[in-house]
Amino acid sequence: MKKKNVIMFLAIILVIVALVVILVYKYNTRQVKDIDKYYSSVVKVNKNSLLYELDDNNYEVVGKFLEDTVVSLDKNDKKEKYFKVKDTSFYVYYEDVSKSNDEVRSVNTNYLQLGKIKADKINLYKDDKLILTIDKSISLDVIRKHDDLYDVLYLGNIYSVKANEFNYSEEDIKNTEAISVLAFDDNIDANKIEDIYKSLQSSNYQTISMNDLVYWVSGQIKLPDKVIVLKKNSCDDKCKELASKYGYNIDTSNDITIYDSDNQNTVGSDIYYQYKINNDTTIDRVKEMLRGVKLKEPLYDINSEQEIAVINYHFFYDSSIGEACNESICLDTSKFEEQLQYLKDNGYKTLTIHEFEKWMYGEIELPEKSVLLTVDDGAMGTGAHNGNKLIPILEKYQMHATLFLITGWWDINNYRSPYLDIQSHTHDMHTAGICSSQFRGAQMLCSTKEQVLNDLRMSLSVVNDNTSFCFPFYASNATAIEALKEVGFKIAFIGGNVKAKRSNNKYQIPRYPIYDSTTLEQFIDMVS
Repeated sequence: MKKKNVIMFLAIILVIVALVVILVYKYNTRQVKDIDKYYSSVVKVNKNSLLYELDDNNYEVVGKFLEDTVVSLDKNDKKEKYFKVKDTSFYVYYEDVSKSNDEVRSVNTNYLQLGKIKADKINLYKDDKLILTIDKSISLDVIRKHDDLYDVLYLGNIYSVKANEFNYSEEDIKNTEAISVLAFDDNIDANKIEDIYKSLQSSNYQTISMNDLVYWVSGQIKLPDKVIVLKKNSCDDKCKELASKYGYNIDTSNDITIYDSDNQNTVGSDIYYQYKINNDTTIDRVKEMLRGVKLKEPLYDINSEQEIAVINYHFFYDSSIGEACNESICLDTSKFEEQLQYLKDNGYKTLTIHEFEKWMYGEIELPEKSVLLTVDDGAMGTGAHNGNKLIPILEKYQMHATLFLITGWWDINNYRSPYLDIQSHTHDMHTAGICSSQFRGAQMLCSTKEQVLNDLRMSLSVVNDNTSFCFPFYASNATAIEALKEVGFKIAFIGGNVKAKRSNNKYQIPRYPIYDSTTLEQFIDMVS
C-alpha cells in the first residue's frame, strides 16, 4: 500500500512538472511572439519611455524619450525585452514602442565641429519640443551656435541644447576663409549647367544653402574648404533633375542679393564672392570664380530712376498678452506680422544695410520690389531683455532689418541675429530738450564737433561698422554731417515720408515712420 502511494505521488509530481514545462513553454513562445510584434528597425515611442543602459546584466534608467519620438534600432534578439537604440549604448523597453513606417535619415551637413559640450544631464530639443533627456555624463559635438541655444549632432540628427545646461569648450578647427556664390542666369542652357556640374564634381566641390552662408557670415557655424552656393531664381524639372544627378543643391531663396560679376564682400576676416553665370561663361571663368578672382565687366546697367522705400519702426508690443504702449510710434506685433506677411506674399526683398548702401552708390542693382526695414533706439520689444518681439518675428519670416542702436544705453548682445544688422544711433546723444534753438532740443545739434566725434567713436567701438548712421529725432546739421564723414560713415537717415533715391543727399536719406495708427493699406502705398 505504501509503495502504491509513493508511485501515485511521484506520478502526480511528474504531471505537475510536465504541466509547468508546457505552461512555461507556451508563455515563452507567446512572449517571443509578443516581443516580435513590437520590434522593427524603426519604432515610435508610444509614451514617455524610460531610457536604459546595460550595467552588469542590469538595465539601469539613464533618461527618457518623449512620446512620438521616432528612432532606429539595432537588430534584436527576439527573446530580449529591451531594444537597443542604434549607434548608442541605450535601450528602450519593448512595450513602450510600436513599429513605425517612418524613415529615419541621418542628417548630412557640411558644418564643421565648433566645440564640445560636457554635461552630467542634458535635454535635447527639436523645433522647441523636448525629445530626449539623458541623466548621465555625456559629451556632444556642437555644430552651430545661437544666442542661448547650441545645435549638436546626435543619433544622426541635429538637436538643440540650452546654453545654461552644460560646459562648452571651443575647438581649434580650421574654418574656410572664402566662399563663392554662383548665380545661374534664368535663361542658361541645361547643357551649360551640366558642364559646370561636371567641373565642380571633378574638383570635389560641395554645395551649401544661402541660409548656411548667412550662418557662416554671422559666425554661427564653421565650414570646410571647397563649399559653394549655387543659386537660381527658379529651378524647373530639368534643373532639379540635373541637380539630383550630380548631388548638388540649387538655392532659390532671396536671402542674399547676387550683385554682379565683380563683387567681394568682407565680413570680419571672412569673404564671400558673388558671380553671375550665363551661356557665355566659360569653364575657365568658372574656375576663376571659385578662386575669388575679381572680374572686370559688370553685368548690369545702373537704374538711376529706381526708388526704394525705407520703413522706420520704433517700439513693439503684443496686446494679445495684455501689453500696452502709450506712444504713437509703438506698433502691435499683429500689425508688424501683417506687414511682413504682405511683403512675403508679394515677393519683396528685405535688404541688409550693406546692400542698400551699395545700391545708393550705384555699385549694385536690386529687384524692383525691394524695401529696407529700419528700427530706431533699441527700446521696448526690440531686444532679448525688453520684450523680445522683433527678432523672433524677423526670424520667423526670414526677413532682414537694421537696428539703429543707442549703444550707451543697452547691451548690443541683446540684439544678435543673422537677420538684424546693428548700426549707430549715437552712443549717448539721443537726448531732447538740451538745445533750445534746435528741433526738439536735439543734443547732437548744439554739441561741438569734437563732442560729436567722441560720441560717434564710442558708438563705433561697440557696433564695429560705419556703414550707416541714424540721426536722433531725424535732426541734423552741417557740423554733425561733417563729423559723420570724418569717422567714415557712408550714409545717414532722417525722416521724410518719401522713397529713397540714388540722387538723395547720402546723409539725408528719407524714411517712412510707422505709427500704431498706420493701416495695412497705408503701408502698401509706402512700399509700392
